[in-house]
This record gives sequence, structure tokens and C-alpha cells, in this order.
Amino acid sequence: MPRLAKIIVLSVAEQADLTAIVKKGTHKSRNITRPRTLLLLAAGKSRVAMESELGISTGQYWRTKQRYVAGGLAQALAERPRSGQPPKLTAALEAQITSLACSAAPEGAARWTLSLLTDRVVELQYVDTLSKESTRQVLKKPAQALVKATVVHRHHHGRVPGQPGRRVGRLPAARRRRARAALLRRTALPFAG
Repeated sequence: MPRLAKIIVLSVAEQADLTAIVKKGTHKSRNITRPRTLLLLAAGKSRVAMESELGISTGQYWRTKQRYVAGGLAQALAERPRSGQPPKLTAALEAQITSLACSAAPEGAARWTLSLLTDRVVELQYVDTLSKESTRQVLKKPAQALVKATVVHRHHHGRVPGQPGRRVGRLPAARRRRARAALLRRTALPFAG
């Protein structure tokens, strides 16, 4: 004898919450699909109709329904943590790679290459294995983290910075001359003659 399906009955508040999530549309697609699934379940749609309308698998249908029955709305909508492999590169390892790259190059090499760095990190047993791409990504990060205000670009020479991303304009010529003269006075060495 077939098992009777459990009927999903949503309260008015739950339906309003789910409808708001679906209509807002700013969530991830799978976070919108689950509320749509629950709304269609409460409306009495068949499994096959829901699968074709929402583009979900039979497993997704049953998992969403089972999670709602077992734990309520919050359980059905929340995403469970994914197992996945933890990242190999920790902050400490990134710091070690960066400090190694800033040190003197090994004998016989003019500078550090990705291959040399990767081999040296494995040789020092910081990590068992490491790819050149991971090393490259670690070394690329500090360039992105620079604060733009501390970097003087060639095209800003002689200009006063304004709000972030905007320039006020050039300094008047008289003020530029005075500033240049003051700078020269501060840095000039006394003449020994």
C-alpha cells in the first residue's frame, strides 16, 4: 500500500515571508527556488508539475519537503554547511611565502621565480604540496590591498587630491613655487666652502 503524502500547510505569515523572498529576487537562485517549492507545495501542485515548472530534481523536491516537515520554515530555507576541503593556504603560510619572496634570491638565480618559491616552500616543509598558481595568487594579493590614497600616480603630479576618485585640480603656480622652494630649503644640505 502506498504511503500517503504529508500535506504542507503554511500559515499566512509564512506565506507572506516566502512571497517576499520570491518577489524581492535579490537572493541566490537556490534560495529563491526553495520558497517557490514550499509555496507550490502548499498550493497543492503535483510533484511532476513542480519539477517541470521550477526545474528541480525529484531529490530537491523531497529534501525541501522533508526539511520543512522536520524543522519548519527556517530549517527548510537555511543552507547546511558544505563539507568541502578546507583551504591549504592559511594566513601564516601566506605570510611565510611573502617573506620568502622578499628575501634574497637563492644562489645561481637573479630573482625568485614561482617555481623556485614553490619548491623552496615545499623543501622547508611549510606544506606538503603547493602549486605555482597558489603561490602566484598569494603574491598577487598585497598589490590589491594597497590603499589607493598612499599611491601617487604619474597623472596626479601637481594636482591636489579631492574626494576619493576625484581631483580638485592644479595648484596655482605661485603656491607650487612656494611649496617647491620650502621643500628645497628643508632638504638642502649646508654648503661647505
